[in-house]
Amino acid sequence: MTETQHQINFINWLEYHYPHLIYWHTPNGEIRNHIVGAKLKKMGVKRGVPDLFIPQYKCFIEFKTLKGKLSKEQKELKPHLESYGYVWITAYGFLDAISKFKSMIGDS
Repeated sequence: MTETQHQINFINWLEYHYPHLIYWHTPNGEIRNHIVGAKLKKMGVKRGVPDLFIPQYKCFIEFKTLKGKLSKEQKELKPHLESYGYVWITAYGFLDAISKFKSMIGDS
């Protein structure tokens, strides 16, 4: 499965179990032409920002495939966000995302 498929599966689970949660996806990983990329950079898009944000829990989730790795930019951004009190979950597949999210919110 791709990161996208894992994220979609997690979102489907999240919508079913926590339908009132507010969340959003930051589409940083998409391939774009140089004109759109330059415009988005001017608008504030930054490398390394995690895929999903759930504000109620101050939680960022970065989705990876089962063998995926954080990028250099993600490794640099993670401790900064955590120092501001945010939670960063690196999820290796949607089942890992579910497990870590439930653990974080105290839902066994």
